[in-house]
Amino acid sequence: KFSTERHQPTPHAHHPKKTAPPIPQMRDETVIRIEKILESGLAEEYAKLSPIAKQEFKIKGEEVAEKIKGLLSSTHIKVKKIFFLIVEWLRILPGVNKFFLEQEAKIKTDHIIELHKKQQVKESNKLI
Repeated sequence: KFSTERHQPTPHAHHPKKTAPPIPQMRDETVIRIEKILESGLAEEYAKLSPIAKQEFKIKGEEVAEKIKGLLSSTHIKVKKIFFLIVEWLRILPGVNKFFLEQEAKIKTDHIIELHKKQQVKESNKLI
C-alpha cells in the first residue's frame, strides 16, 4: 500500500547548527553623537517613509555621519561641506521643501560644530 502521509523530517535532521551571533563592532562615540544630532527632529518625516526608504535613509545617514567625523578631524573644518552633506541626506525625505531642508541642515551643522568645540575643550583639558 502507498501511504498518503508525508514524512516530516526531524527538526535536527537537515538544519545546520546555529552559529553564535556576530560580535557587535565598537562604534565611534563621535559618530554616534553626530547620528543623534542628524536624526533629531525628524521622527515625523521618518515615520512617513516606506521600510525600504527607512533603511536607505538610515544607511545614508550613517555614511554622512562618518564623512562629517572625517571633516571634523581635519585642521580646517569645512562647515559648508558639512552643511551640503546634510542637505543631500535630507533630500531623501519625500515632500520636504527646500526651506525646511536648509533650515534643518543649518541647525544640525551648528549643533555638530558645537559638539566638535566641546570635544576639543575636553581633549585640551586632558593634556593639562
